[in-house]
Amino acid sequence: MYNKYVNNNYKTLNIEGQGPKNKDEFIKDTYKIVKSLKKINYDFSNVTIYSFKEDGNNAYEVNIKNLNDIKSEDDLDKIIKNALIEDIPNEDITTNSIVSEDSISSVDLLCKEEGIIAGLEVFARVFHILGDVTVDLWKKDGDKVYPKEKIAELKGNTRNILKGERVALNLLQRMSGIATLTNKFVKEIEHTDAKLLDTYFASI
Repeated sequence: MYNKYVNNNYKTLNIEGQGPKNKDEFIKDTYKIVKSLKKINYDFSNVTIYSFKEDGNNAYEVNIKNLNDIKSEDDLDKIIKNALIEDIPNEDITTNSIVSEDSISSVDLLCKEEGIIAGLEVFARVFHILGDVTVDLWKKDGDKVYPKEKIAELKGNTRNILKGERVALNLLQRMSGIATLTNKFVKEIEHTDAKLLDTYFASI
């Protein structure tokens, strides 16, 4: 068992968890910790993440010059690009045959049923990767949404909107489904002392 410490000389965050087997695993673990910190709005300029063995000796450490500079987009982009390739392995023949290359469209994203929205940045990222499409988000992750409520507006190249809409919606619906179900579980136990935790958790 390892303790992982995040320290900027002012604040220390202790995270209990299974220790890394090697430095590569520690680096991967570091990115997971960074994601957790960003979720709880841990915003400070100079961060060092350490791992310690049970005997107290330092195993690994990594310095992050700026927490806000650490992006998870590389892994996210790989997932999105693979999904796009799987969805359209040889171009969208139908769209390309009936929609002109310079066609521009505007599309509203509307909610179909009540729930908790999540994955909006991922949804927008799909179209950023495809290019020539702007996404104006009307909601933010964690908001409660209702049927026919406008969630986002897309403007740009019609072909790219059509190429990305299925992947973008699949990711958005999957993440929103998880958020909605989690919200339901939280309400079920809110009258108790129980706490619903993710695989990774942080306590200050």
